[in-house]
Amino acid sequence: MLNLIWIIAAITLEVSSWILPGFAAEGTDAVLSVYLLLHAGASLALAICLYPLLHDKHKHKHMRLRWAMLSLIASFSFVVPVVGFFAALWAVLKIRAYPVHTAGQPFTSVVLPAFDPYQQLQIGGRSAGMRAFLNNRTASTQSRLKALVALNHVSGRVASPLLRDVLNDHNDELRLLAYGMLDRMEQKLSNAIQHESQVLQETQMQSQHPGTPLSSRGLLAAYRLSELYWEMIYQELAVDDLHDFAVQESLRYCDMVLAQIGDHGPLMLRRGRLLHMQGQHGAAAQCYEKALALGLPDTRVRPYQAQLCFEQGDFPKVQRLMRSMQTHNAQPKLRPVIDYWS
Repeated sequence: MLNLIWIIAAITLEVSSWILPGFAAEGTDAVLSVYLLLHAGASLALAICLYPLLHDKHKHKHMRLRWAMLSLIASFSFVVPVVGFFAALWAVLKIRAYPVHTAGQPFTSVVLPAFDPYQQLQIGGRSAGMRAFLNNRTASTQSRLKALVALNHVSGRVASPLLRDVLNDHNDELRLLAYGMLDRMEQKLSNAIQHESQVLQETQMQSQHPGTPLSSRGLLAAYRLSELYWEMIYQELAVDDLHDFAVQESLRYCDMVLAQIGDHGPLMLRRGRLLHMQGQHGAAAQCYEKALALGLPDTRVRPYQAQLCFEQGDFPKVQRLMRSMQTHNAQPKLRPVIDYWS
């Protein structure tokens, strides 16, 4: 009943605003004022009439801006005569027809779509999903070739194991591409090793006595040789006998540099890891302790010390070492290990 009264008042005032000024003999400011007053009253009555429709529609919400809503409807109807009157009515009815969206509505379960299990997200790391896709024989050869080519933009440490897995694939194109990519990676490091070896030989030949210390150029070449052989090990490009040879050569050049420059934290850590690979646990433990003394952070050395103690069966020491590390400074992959031993 209240809405009916207000809609009748709105229509009456709007019609009066157009009829009553017409009886005036001439247009004056008084006539304009009467029209504006009646039109404003009609707009306000329309707003009061339409507001309950919006309030009932959204009664679950806090209507703190009701005066703003009333002002918006009345202003629109007042600024746009006649057309605004019917447009405001149409807009409110249109909004009322929309379904109410209840935010935060809970749900019980969601049925998983039938995705290919090889393309689902794997928890084991970024390379796990790529390995599963490359080994998925149901995928198209073209898609697998594109994924294989994308490994050119991945670090050798991640790409090399994936490429070696593809060497056993039944598809000839994939095997040849993987073999070629591995060969290029190995050839790049081999060329760099050959170049640095020539530089080191030239500097050694220039010295008059065999025991003469290396020049700065020769020392840099020896350092790079140790690093290149270590890169072959790190990228898993050296396997079986070549792996043992790379460990031996990297250790030889590492000792050559340390013998001349003295203590060096990163090189001492590398020496410890190389001795660790050779099974010289005592010497490796000494290198790890010395690397810590030279200022390397715990997060770079403690994991290898813990690994060495784990291989020796000293589990209490492993726990002490892992507890001594600060979790917030460790790499993301290492944090679960620290949490497990702590």
